[in-house]
Amino acid sequence: MAVLRAGGVGGSARGHRDGHPQLRNLPARRKPYAPLTGDASGDLYGTTYQGGGANLGVVFRLNKSGETVLHNFAGGSDGANPYAGVKLDSAGNLYGTTYRGGTANAGVVYKVGP
Repeated sequence: MAVLRAGGVGGSARGHRDGHPQLRNLPARRKPYAPLTGDASGDLYGTTYQGGGANLGVVFRLNKSGETVLHNFAGGSDGANPYAGVKLDSAGNLYGTTYRGGTANAGVVYKVGP
């Protein structure tokens, strides 16, 4: 079992004191609350409650090349502060929900394409 640790910049494969390998450090203040989703090629997808250009969260992909931000939430119709993870369909689309944003500031269901 591998565990991702938050807090810090950069990545490494060194062990953590609890014995689990550390795969990647996420930038500080990102707050990843939800589990990751994996695809057939081994890429991992997730969300962070904060971080990104507006500090309202991101959808990201982790793979051997590093981290790629797939979407920065802006707080309007695209939503803000994703608290849950993402679901991946067979076409490579990611679906999820946000805690805030949308017309009533009560969250949205979003889709991020491949």
